[in-house]
Amino acid sequence: MRRNDFRFFRAGLSIAGLFLLTTCAMLAQGNSPVIQQAYSHLDRNVGLESNLSKMALKKSQNADVKKFAHQIISENNTIASRMFTYSNRDGYILRGGPAPEEVAQAQKKMKQLTGTDFDKVYLTQIASLVNDDMKAVQDAGSPKDESELSAICTTVQSQSSDRMKQIHQLAAAENYNIEGITP
Repeated sequence: MRRNDFRFFRAGLSIAGLFLLTTCAMLAQGNSPVIQQAYSHLDRNVGLESNLSKMALKKSQNADVKKFAHQIISENNTIASRMFTYSNRDGYILRGGPAPEEVAQAQKKMKQLTGTDFDKVYLTQIASLVNDDMKAVQDAGSPKDESELSAICTTVQSQSSDRMKQIHQLAAAENYNIEGITP
């Protein structure tokens, strides 16, 4: 009987140890809903901005708008790469960009447009996404224990500010009336 008691005791210790290891692993992984939400939100918007900007490279007839679109794609590739690295390491899950229906909905208005009409809608959509990026970064606050996310948020905030200035300049140069942007 004592031998059986010892086996149960040993099995209980093994289960307790496994539980402790699992709990520690879960705590070490991404478990902050605020940080998870920031990563997911930024991942979605980076994808949408890049998809719309790729469309702008093909459809816009304005060299400055195309240059701006190329800049967004380049900057977003860098941000996406950094987010992928940090989120994987820390156990946060990225959706892998926007859902196809989100891309289709964002592009729906733009598919039939060309020239000035296209540029106005493109800049309006990008301005909306940039404002959304700034809100997501503000909502994330300044994560003290997540220095990489904090650095990404700082970068996004700086880029968003620069992008809004550029959108304002592009709109003013072409006399576009863009929601939230006064020429």
